[in-house]
Amino acid sequence: MTFKDALSPERIVFLDSGSRADAISDLVPLLSNLPGMPDADKMMVAFLQREEMMSTGIGMGIGVPHIRMLEISDLVMAVGIHRTGIYDYPALDNLPVKIVAMIAAGVSQHGEYIKMLSNIVMVLKSAETRELILATSSVEEIYHILCEG
Repeated sequence: MTFKDALSPERIVFLDSGSRADAISDLVPLLSNLPGMPDADKMMVAFLQREEMMSTGIGMGIGVPHIRMLEISDLVMAVGIHRTGIYDYPALDNLPVKIVAMIAAGVSQHGEYIKMLSNIVMVLKSAETRELILATSSVEEIYHILCEG
């Protein structure tokens, strides 16, 4: 499972929300509006419950809110870019989260789900890649960076 399999330019946005919950709230409609997805309220509850269990801030300015739900048939993702960083998004290195890669998958998609989480880390662990993403104002360029390298 690659970014190209789960992401489209329409699901990449620039965030100006001040909190982790606001950022998640801004991204959820990008997924819930897709055919066959649960409604936004149900997805929002699931993402926030997941965050209550343990923050999905993995460090390096990256947050990866992720859920699996019975109602979801295809793994999808949305990406939010926050130039100044979300300071109330706990991360392992205590740095503010600037790139939020949101994943929603079906409960039967464990393999694809794990593979996508791994791909996010593989691509975004590069400081150069993160800097390129944060430096551009083009959604299409961000999509290209994520999907084509």
